[in-house]
Amino acid sequence: MNVKKAKSSIDICQKDFLSLNPKTDDIINAKFVKDCLGKIGFCYYTKFDTFKLILNSKRVWVRNVSCMNDKKEFLDKNLVKDKFHLLCFSNSDDEIIPMWYMYAGTSGDGVRIRFTPGALRSLLKEIKVYRPDGSLLENYEISCGWIYYKYDESYYEHRNKKYSIDDWDESFNTNNLFIKSKHWNYEKEFRIVIENKEDTVYKHLEIDLSDIIDKLQFMKGPEFDVDSLSNDDKNLINKISLKSSELDIKMGL
Repeated sequence: MNVKKAKSSIDICQKDFLSLNPKTDDIINAKFVKDCLGKIGFCYYTKFDTFKLILNSKRVWVRNVSCMNDKKEFLDKNLVKDKFHLLCFSNSDDEIIPMWYMYAGTSGDGVRIRFTPGALRSLLKEIKVYRPDGSLLENYEISCGWIYYKYDESYYEHRNKKYSIDDWDESFNTNNLFIKSKHWNYEKEFRIVIENKEDTVYKHLEIDLSDIIDKLQFMKGPEFDVDSLSNDDKNLINKISLKSSELDIKMGL
């Protein structure tokens, strides 16, 4: 490791570094939400048509890992990708321009759904997972945490802090569901991972949002044009509080 990295990073052993991500039970049972999830919101960027489906069904789809856009994730050969489903958030209250255009549509007219830390914990406490046919999935395991952004074999970023792992070895990558390349660090990702324990593989599962839908906060994309909506869509958004983006941009994509 070069001197510049060493001076700007926190030295830590591999075991302690892995423990930076809380267990799901730690989040559920923490006395104060801020102690386990902080004070910043967890934002889910999506296209407007998908947003409408979420509002109407009060469910959000979670696709399996085989649909992921980062092909360098989940390289552990012991992991069966089709059995893992991800619900991913950007843990930032600032609007992130690439998130708008990568996940909410290149036209810039998508929606950002903000989960407060309290709403996210409520979701984890009473989580209900459904198969695509609408039946309840009961045999699964759930984990969650922030991404470890990899700069090299022993140098990572986690929650905006740089770490040097003193005793790093290959075991760090084994069954680790929370590693991505440094090139994705702008996402500030926190994810919920659902491991389907059934024999059947599903392209997607669905998570029930009924108990927290009224606690969620919504923001229009930077190029959201209300005038172009159908009357039905206008009636829909008039029933909710849909905050305007603070960005004044036009990408022309």
